[in-house]
Amino acid sequence: MVDQVKESEYYGKSLATWGFSEYQKHQRGFIWFAVVGIVSIGLITWTVVRSNFLFLGIILIILLVIFITSRREPDIIELKIYETGLAIGSKYYPYKNIKKFWVAYEPPLVKKLYLDVEGITRPLISIPLEDQNPLKIRDILIEYVEEDLENDGETASDAWERVLKL
Repeated sequence: MVDQVKESEYYGKSLATWGFSEYQKHQRGFIWFAVVGIVSIGLITWTVVRSNFLFLGIILIILLVIFITSRREPDIIELKIYETGLAIGSKYYPYKNIKKFWVAYEPPLVKKLYLDVEGITRPLISIPLEDQNPLKIRDILIEYVEEDLENDGETASDAWERVLKL
């Protein structure tokens, strides 16, 4: 209870809260693993023949990441929208550092909130909406952040990640 009081005094009133998986855990069948195995063997063979050992290292790291993430359960990250900004896990983004946002909502496959955050690398943050009402989240954010009206769908990288089950 003390933490909630301190939080509200520091960040302002909490307007919305939900939890989401740090990554989507896909159900991958035999065909998916066979295709990834064949492509991996082909790429590894090609890199060895071409003596491109840096690319070989990158391929092996990608395969290791896929193996590790398929073996463990994703952590649940909590998102809180406050009057002064957003807290995503332990990281806080004040509204002044968020350039724009948009909601991509095409159920059942795509239900995401995108935040364009200022910074050196200018990351685009993709947040699953889970069971949240996208109109409610949009109505809250539009009070504080500019909405990107040119974007209304998921990013190409998110689409490829979903299609390829990465």
